[in-house]
Amino acid sequence: MNGPYKHPDRGGNPEKFKELNAAYEVLTDANKRKMYDKYGKEAALSGNAPGAGGMGDIFSQFFGGGGGQPG
Repeated sequence: MNGPYKHPDRGGNPEKFKELNAAYEVLTDANKRKMYDKYGKEAALSGNAPGAGGMGDIFSQFFGGGGGQPG
């Protein structure tokens, strides 16, 4: 195989390889797949989905969920 899907050490495209690894990470983890389906790629890869019990929820409970500066 001599396309862009080779490992970067073997002459492949490093950015494409990172994309493939990220996709594999999401596809092989049932929880990440659910987060991807519901919230998108960034939530699945970071593990920080709205309502997933992360730090965002704690801040929302204390500060009203606005996420911005008081105005």
